[in-house]
Amino acid sequence: MKTPLAKRWIAAGLALALAGTSAALPAAGYDPETGDPGAAMAADVLFARPIGLVGTVLGAALWVVSLPFTLPSRSADEAGEALVGQQLRYTFERPLGVEPRDWSPSENAPH
Repeated sequence: MKTPLAKRWIAAGLALALAGTSAALPAAGYDPETGDPGAAMAADVLFARPIGLVGTVLGAALWVVSLPFTLPSRSADEAGEALVGQQLRYTFERPLGVEPRDWSPSENAPH
């Protein structure tokens, strides 16, 4: 069992780690004059992509659970697209640092 002092040191260390992460994002920030998208890319890598990956896994689990209901109605493909496909494209096809509203999957389609 950890002592109260050890818990305080752990909490302080975690707070410093989080503060250091949040302080580093503006340092790599977006410069409107040069167009450097460093902060957007850092936030994408640290937050958006992991959340998208979790969403993909949860969507796949929901899709499997929905199969008994979607197979008889022949809507399993639509359910798979909505629950898994969109999350997969958001997580793995979208360029790093680009917001979803500024990108559509058709931009990367083969010509």
